[in-house]
Amino acid sequence: MDIGTAFRAQQRDHGRSRRFLSPIMVPHHSPDANSSDNSARTHRSNNAWRRYVPGRPQDLILTASDVDYLDFDVLSIMGPHELGDFVSDLWQLSQAQRDRVDNDHMTNLADRLLAFRSLGSEGFNLERAMRRPESFLGYNQDGSLDFDSINRMGRREIADFRDAIVALGELERLMPLDVERFQQRFDAV
Repeated sequence: MDIGTAFRAQQRDHGRSRRFLSPIMVPHHSPDANSSDNSARTHRSNNAWRRYVPGRPQDLILTASDVDYLDFDVLSIMGPHELGDFVSDLWQLSQAQRDRVDNDHMTNLADRLLAFRSLGSEGFNLERAMRRPESFLGYNQDGSLDFDSINRMGRREIADFRDAIVALGELERLMPLDVERFQQRFDAV
């Protein structure tokens, strides 16, 4: 089964099998498949992508009269480092500000970060999750795939990594060439 088929199957079985992401975290829009321009800018602009500015978590908090919401149109397409920066900054807000954010949104955010954090061998704990991340297994600082570390993965590690990126919806965020290269590496093991 190729990675695209696995992604579609995961999306179809979303509510029945895994609890990584809730439906609110899947507002991805794929680039036009017929388009010959698959540059990073085009791919990301089709996803309404914009970079998170560290230190400004308020930019991604949508304020309402009684409860605040997180902007998952942006959060769901963030790479692990960018998401880690946001969570670290969110944790620096006052308890009252954090309490205003919708509980389901906070749970979804924690689930997404947990899934990224579980890619490393260190495991997960709340204290470390609130610090800025140093690295994530299989990712570069810019959120692209790190093929040096991926090429060092064993069969089980690469299968676990594949399951995680499918569950996280990373296939929509990553560059098509990176997805294709990862698929080739996955098929080779």
